[in-house]
Amino acid sequence: MGRYPVTLRWHPFQLRPDTPYEGVPLSRILPPAYLAQARARLEEATTSLGMAYAPPDLVPNTHLAHEAAAHAEAHGRGDAFHRALLTAYFGHGRAIGDRKVLLDVAEQVGLDPEVLARDLDSGARSEEVEAGLALAQELGITAVPTFVFPDRRALSGAQPWAVFTKAMELQGVAPRT
Repeated sequence: MGRYPVTLRWHPFQLRPDTPYEGVPLSRILPPAYLAQARARLEEATTSLGMAYAPPDLVPNTHLAHEAAAHAEAHGRGDAFHRALLTAYFGHGRAIGDRKVLLDVAEQVGLDPEVLARDLDSGARSEEVEAGLALAQELGITAVPTFVFPDRRALSGAQPWAVFTKAMELQGVAPRT
């Protein structure tokens, strides 16, 4: 598997922006058969990679999580925060729309939770998140994850490595030697 000279940048996107703060049970959104199949695929994928998987029961409202992620990015911990947040949600079934969970994840990646709490209280990152959400809408993003390349081509969903390799080739990017 080649290594490509690319930079991963996280941007906000809310799959379900109308979700209330306290979240919605996943079973109210997805039919039981589809939910069971999706969970089986995710469990197979995560366990094959040696990752924890504890399916979340709630679909959260992620606006506050995006604000926390913007804070983490501004403090040089954006990638670590996103990865820890995804592990908290998919690996431990934690409610990532919950402020306490966000503060715990922040501390886990070396951020000061008190500084994040003040940032969240003030809404300091809300405008930044709204701008990111507007960009996602402009790009026509409707699924997570979505990977957008410099020419604005996009890949949605979990994809095999070969698909990313082809996307890099279409961008004129060769693997590092």
